[in-house]
Amino acid sequence: MTSTPARLWVTLSVLSSIFGSCTRPVEPPELPQSVSPGWQLIGVQEVTPHAVWIASYSGPGAAHVRIWAVRGSAEGLDRMQKWQPEANTVVFYSERYFAAVDWTNVDRTQVGPLVRAIEHATGVQPSARQ
Repeated sequence: MTSTPARLWVTLSVLSSIFGSCTRPVEPPELPQSVSPGWQLIGVQEVTPHAVWIASYSGPGAAHVRIWAVRGSAEGLDRMQKWQPEANTVVFYSERYFAAVDWTNVDRTQVGPLVRAIEHATGVQPSARQ
């Protein structure tokens, strides 16, 4: 029979490995440097330790991308449902990210290719957009 301290050590080791494997570091998404028709990435700022990335694009107008790390699609959906609609802004989520893209001085059709490229970079399914 195993002693209580040994059993406790084994239990803690197993729990530690289980919970440790569930926590994965979130890498920043690989945002496109350029997207037709003329969108260019100006820069990306990382807000640590919150795993938030803010990117700016210039092109036919100006666009800003905000991306938050999430712990799964349930958290992304929850953020989506709580999001307050904003003019010229679209939000979407994936298993790893929740994103908002807003734009100025350009119509939605011209920003569409940029939005789709950001969706692709973050692993978003187009149907998860609002």
